[in-house]
Amino acid sequence: WDVLVGAVHKFTGLAGVAFLQVLLLSLISVLLFRLIRRYTTSDIVALGFTLLAMCGSVIHWLARPHLVSWALALVFSHLICSFENGNRKALYWAPALMVVWTNLHGGFFIGILLLLAAAAGEALQVLFGAEKLALAAFRDAFEYFGMALLCALATLLNPYGWQLHRHIVQYLHDPSLLDNITEFQSISFHNPGSLFFECMLLVGAAAAIW
Repeated sequence: WDVLVGAVHKFTGLAGVAFLQVLLLSLISVLLFRLIRRYTTSDIVALGFTLLAMCGSVIHWLARPHLVSWALALVFSHLICSFENGNRKALYWAPALMVVWTNLHGGFFIGILLLLAAAAGEALQVLFGAEKLALAAFRDAFEYFGMALLCALATLLNPYGWQLHRHIVQYLHDPSLLDNITEFQSISFHNPGSLFFECMLLVGAAAAIW
């Protein structure tokens, strides 16, 4: 990320860096809309939820590499959705994407967590679902877990090897950082932009109950 943004800044200045972030945010909104659209037949519903989510995230529209993690988390969600819809080869892209993700931002572990969550969901189908679906669910859970393991191994392909993982653990356990970096603070509900976030919380709670 440093190399990429450094090159952009060298040739185009801060305007180029800002434009790069705009491109990333545009990609994120498109990926989110397409993901929601895959679960609903309504363009209006997909657009409404996309607008809500993007407006709710505006407080983090910063020229920082965490936007890459937003985009790639959505890409991984698309891969999982494709797998659920019968395109089993979609997950084969995950390890290669994980190498890219690891070398761009420390949020790469989110991709692994998404795969493990999908595996857990299939495991619950094995335990509590219909008997005739249990075998297929077991196979899917095994594939999700195997791909999560491959992605975990892929994270070692970075200039620092396993030292990167140690650094992330130390970073997330450093109270001086967690107490002073805005992204780690609880949201201020006095901020006008928090209204969208409040709506997201309500919608999320309703979806979980549903």
